[in-house]
Amino acid sequence: MRDSFSQSAVEFFAEEINAKEQRPASAARVAMYAGLNQSEVVDRIRDRESAAQNLARRAQLLSELLNAWHTEPGYAGVYDIAREIPFEADEGKPSFSALCRKVAPHADSEELLGDLTGSKCVEHLDGGFLRPLTRAYVLSGGNVARLDRMGKVLLNFTNSYAKGIVGDPEAFTAFSERTLVSDFALSSRGAKLFNDEVRERGTKLLTDLDTWLTAHAGTVSVDDGRRYGCGLYVFEDSASVGRAPIAVDDLPGSREELDKVADALAPVVLDVLENFPKNGRGWRNE
Repeated sequence: MRDSFSQSAVEFFAEEINAKEQRPASAARVAMYAGLNQSEVVDRIRDRESAAQNLARRAQLLSELLNAWHTEPGYAGVYDIAREIPFEADEGKPSFSALCRKVAPHADSEELLGDLTGSKCVEHLDGGFLRPLTRAYVLSGGNVARLDRMGKVLLNFTNSYAKGIVGDPEAFTAFSERTLVSDFALSSRGAKLFNDEVRERGTKLLTDLDTWLTAHAGTVSVDDGRRYGCGLYVFEDSASVGRAPIAVDDLPGSREELDKVADALAPVVLDVLENFPKNGRGWRNE
């Protein structure tokens, strides 16, 4: 998780510095913002150059491919239902290879299809046709790419959370936040049923929102704007209930002990303030 978050942080701050300052970001400046050492930043920027092999970026690419299959003219039918298409077809006719060349011109179409069929997002039909089973690419359980992808999620969340608190004069920051937590404990079976329900309803909601964005792209999009999104996640509520107390040795526990420590430190603090130079003079009482 730390590795994926660090990679995301380097990419985010490098891109942000490039955009704001209109110049390439130095490794030192990126390291300062990301909280990493300079050599690690250099290594991670080099890793970014091989983004085609990066699992998280590949997942994003597959998501864009599936979405285009449901929205592009010639590939989408009524109500954004994706058409069944062959892997290869004559020039100008819809095919999986042609869609890949449009969405991901530098990727191997056979490898992309292998990823989609392996994750059960696309199925093979008789006659050599292909049919998508979902509009969103879902990584299989236990895949290391899930951790890498979650690094992007954590970075987006923490950055948006910070902007929502301190504000950003250059962008919209009043982000929506809605949370549901069960009033009672769930069994393992109950958690699975709840997760399945969220997945089913959430997919429909995200599909509706994506359709809305596509329909309004002409009126809400700008070349120099920012990208926004939303996500649905099932989480275990360990923050508000059932938390174990934190045991730390050598810390005063009672108010009396805290007062003794404060009384012992007070003369030392006052002595430092009295004798510490300030602009060539001693500290003033104020």
